[in-house]
Amino acid sequence: SWSTIHNAAGTSKSVSGLTNGSYEYRVRACNEGGCSGYSNIDTTVVTHPPDGPTVSTPAADNNGAYSVSWSSVSTATEYRLEQRKNGGSWSQIYSGTGLSKAVSGLTNGTYDYRARACNAGGCSGYSATDTTVVTFPPSSAPTLTAPTSADTATNFTVSWTAVSTATAYELQMGFNGAGWTTVYNSSARSVTRSHNFDGSYDYRVRACNAGGCGPFSGVRRVQVVDIGGGGPCHEGVCPEPDAVNPIEEES
Repeated sequence: SWSTIHNAAGTSKSVSGLTNGSYEYRVRACNEGGCSGYSNIDTTVVTHPPDGPTVSTPAADNNGAYSVSWSSVSTATEYRLEQRKNGGSWSQIYSGTGLSKAVSGLTNGTYDYRARACNAGGCSGYSATDTTVVTFPPSSAPTLTAPTSADTATNFTVSWTAVSTATAYELQMGFNGAGWTTVYNSSARSVTRSHNFDGSYDYRVRACNAGGCGPFSGVRRVQVVDIGGGGPCHEGVCPEPDAVNPIEEES
């Protein structure tokens, strides 16, 4: 229904505090003799910009491909998503009505995301930023170095080359062709080893980081013999080795 919002001299009226909707206006002129008929109707559509959405993205990724999503806003007709890498400049990577965006082809780095909702009245402020850290596993294997032979009375060193994106190295050992056991997992690139039993000790190593581990190196075999002559092995039967012999030294 119609309501009078101005009844005085003057040819304008300021209105405020209106919510979303379609507002119609008409006016008539009056004096002591009465009022004219109403004017034509003119209409104003009020559309407030929407509230901002909430962005959600995985905290970590190891292949440069994932999905960024955001919450629905009831009065929005469009969403705009922006991305930046390593604190650089923002760039818009999506504009549309959907609630998610698949990203791919990203390289190692820290990616921030923010979004805003828009309609005919304008756009909301930007959402809070959410961040994904992309870390690919190391792509190459270290090169492993170890002596070809040793004896039960002598320590020996197993070492390997650096891999640029590695934060740790996992060294594994196998005894006489049995399964692999991890004997070291840290950031140093060499360890001192010793064994109490004669036999074949195989070693391999791989580089790791927050994204996972890369391929294993080639296997290096250390043939350990007992200097006492015969050692603990008898007629082909050997006791269980010190498969997880403590690392005596790291460098």
